[in-house]
Amino acid sequence: MLMSTVLPAREAGSSRCMVEADVGGRRVTVDALDMGDFVVGSLHQVRSSPSWKGKKNYSGYYWAAATRRHHWFESLYEQSALAAVDRHPGRREICTQPFVLTWDDGRLHIPDICVRFDSGALMVVDVRPRTRIDERAAESFARTRAVCETAGIAYRLFADASPQEIANLRFLSGYRFTRWQLTAVERNILS
Repeated sequence: MLMSTVLPAREAGSSRCMVEADVGGRRVTVDALDMGDFVVGSLHQVRSSPSWKGKKNYSGYYWAAATRRHHWFESLYEQSALAAVDRHPGRREICTQPFVLTWDDGRLHIPDICVRFDSGALMVVDVRPRTRIDERAAESFARTRAVCETAGIAYRLFADASPQEIANLRFLSGYRFTRWQLTAVERNILS
């Protein structure tokens, strides 16, 4: 998978962290140590961005084969991350902009993607091109990674995809639609 965990070594902070999520249309706040209990399929995105003429990034919806539904993305780079997650074996549930992490010092961060695998493992993914990671973003990512590690949750940063990898992901994603899958009769004939 095109995910990396390499971040500059920074003080991640040790203040307490709370998680606010929209679970089935109801706002829920829990300690970050309990976020592994979330049913990712019942999470709704906690934010979206408006569109306007001249907007520099493109937001939209990505159809994921894993969940057989659309997931909102706020940039084409985030769409590529969703395509990479969708291709990952064993993924079962995906949610974008899944929850708000709030630290005692007032800092907030909204991860971009949350994935639940068939094994029950949870993975939180932040998405930003490496060239656009400034000190503030690096600190947020380091804090998020620290919270995830403490809670026993995998953390990844989607930051190093080349233009060729992104083009390949977009091309291959087109063949994940159900219309390209063989029916039981067709599989039987071919086997």
